[in-house]
Amino acid sequence: MPTRQSTLTGCSSPEDHIIFLLQILGHNSQETREYSPVYVAPQDGPMQADKIDNLPGQPDNVDFDQYAGYITVDPQAGRALFYYFVESPANSSTNPLVLWLNGGPGCSSLGYGAMEELGPFRVNSDGRTLFRNNYAWNKVANVIFLESPAGVGFSYSNTSADYDQTGDTSTANDAYNFLVNWLERFPQYKTRDFYITGESYAENCESFEQKSINELGNIDLYNIYAPICLNPVLKNGSSGSVNFFDPCSDAYVEYYLNTAEVQRALHVKPTTWTGCRGYNWTDMPRTILPIIENLMASGMRVWLYSGDIDAVVPVTASRYAINSLKLPIENTWRPWYLNNEPMGRCLQMPGLNPEGCKVWFDGQPILQQQN
Repeated sequence: MPTRQSTLTGCSSPEDHIIFLLQILGHNSQETREYSPVYVAPQDGPMQADKIDNLPGQPDNVDFDQYAGYITVDPQAGRALFYYFVESPANSSTNPLVLWLNGGPGCSSLGYGAMEELGPFRVNSDGRTLFRNNYAWNKVANVIFLESPAGVGFSYSNTSADYDQTGDTSTANDAYNFLVNWLERFPQYKTRDFYITGESYAENCESFEQKSINELGNIDLYNIYAPICLNPVLKNGSSGSVNFFDPCSDAYVEYYLNTAEVQRALHVKPTTWTGCRGYNWTDMPRTILPIIENLMASGMRVWLYSGDIDAVVPVTASRYAINSLKLPIENTWRPWYLNNEPMGRCLQMPGLNPEGCKVWFDGQPILQQQN
């Protein structure tokens, strides 16, 4: 197995299935939980079958390999998770392996993580062509985007009851089974440094969030300064730049991923793709701070960061969570610079490595890509 390291976004209640996947990997749960036995299937051959020749509308001279497909995590239920994997254009044989999970719970890492945030491409406003993301994470790592749990995006189950019994434990089981079997399919990554990453949502604060929505009206809670998409109709031509946030980007991605030729290129079953799915989440902890403490005590490196214009994962909650850990401060809050420009403030504590950061003028990882 790879070296177990982690990079987590955080607030007082981050996306729980990321934490519980880490618990399984590190065997650090404070609670007694019943996890299913690991399912491992033969994976001879599928790696090359999953290779993407070209994504429809992708720019010329793409210099890295892409893969997409399904990993079965429960053969009896017929449950399989979809992944999109991009290797680094340089040093792919030595760069670390990163697993990216979006929050919700129940939102797509393909549609949001890969296509709108940190993947190699963005969708143009015509909904048919792609342009490069100059700040893509695969420039420094090999990145897996996992759609989880079953029912999100292209991931599915042949047992409809699965969609009514989703929670932290089942999602963590499936994510771990995915990872074990994915590494059988891509065995060259078994010895790499491994990072679990993701963006999080304050799900336990759902009722307060709904109250805020009703009071605030038409506002993007993930970027309170962003304009609202008033006309999601696709446009001729292209946007072609990640320097400007397009509030209608969700519509472009949804159109693109529902195109038949795109679904064929991704090796998926023809289906209607949507960005998020609602679930009756069956188990969720009141707080994940004890879990973070256990992870740090086991030697895992944890990084928490928040954007200061994100009203769902607010900076105030992240700072409160960090203070609640009651760790000694090695380096107090100080400015963080990039190319001599102030980008935020950071704090360093033992086990909180590299540090906790507040990113200025950033919501979910869309605006400040270079950060």
